[in-house]
Amino acid sequence: MADDSGILSVDFLAGFTIFLITFIWVATLVPNLFLGFSSQGIDYDAVAYRTGVILAEDPGASTSLVLGPWESQPSPVTIARFGLAVSKDTPSVLDENKVNRFFCLTEFKYPSDYQQRAIFGNYPYLFNITLTMDGQNQTQSIGDIIPPDYGYIRRDVKVKSSSNMSLNQATVIQYKYNNTENVTSNQFSVEINSYNLISGN
Repeated sequence: MADDSGILSVDFLAGFTIFLITFIWVATLVPNLFLGFSSQGIDYDAVAYRTGVILAEDPGASTSLVLGPWESQPSPVTIARFGLAVSKDTPSVLDENKVNRFFCLTEFKYPSDYQQRAIFGNYPYLFNITLTMDGQNQTQSIGDIIPPDYGYIRRDVKVKSSSNMSLNQATVIQYKYNNTENVTSNQFSVEINSYNLISGN
């Protein structure tokens, strides 16, 4: 018997090698097919954190076609992004005018205006944004009642109110602020002791 030697033919060996390579390649692609069906839920804490950062550290923006800050825009259509910070250089220091306009439900519709300009994304999140002022009985809130399963972020911020300064008559005369001879503007400087402000004296 000449056909019982047990030596594999070259054709069978080449075909089996190609089959193994193809099988391994398909096996590595199968897990990627089910990525969209992941059973893991949405990380609501991450969404809350992102929204908190946007509101507390960003001054917001109006659309590229319109100049000026978002809080002075007459229409919500010209607002690209809500942000409550005074500027990018002052994170966690909120502008009182921005805060008041943000929580004004007569100007903005909940949830559509807030979803597009503060939460972002196509997923229809339910949310609640609340600002509580320490030492005051004032709480401003926007959104739904908090559900049992929710993400949470708390930010400590300061709200900057508008300020002014008064000069008495002696200062006006001493530094000649009342000089009107060929003068279109007066310049003066104010020195603030930041140590006293920080220490609370």
